Amino acid sequence: MATAGTGTAPTPSGNERPQFFARSALAMAAIVVLSFPVTYYFPVALGSGDFDTLHHVHGLAFFAWFGLYVWQTQLVARVLPSC
Repeated sequence: MATAGTGTAPTPSGNERPQFFARSALAMAAIVVLSFPVTYYFPVALGSGDFDTLHHVHGLAFFAWFGLYVWQTQLVARVLPSC
């Protein structure tokens, strides 16, 4: 009879896992926000960008989705440890 833990890496505790996803979501959000100034934010602010309405709707939908993703991971990280 083999031991279940033989040859396996230690698993993180229940509290570490939600924190990882919450932190990685914040890191991804920072990368996304910091990567668009040159190609989108500055041209829109200066009026030099040639963007139609569909581009703006697409960007708004993407950022709204990303905001919900970050919010969800933060909620799970806060609520889950108390379960």
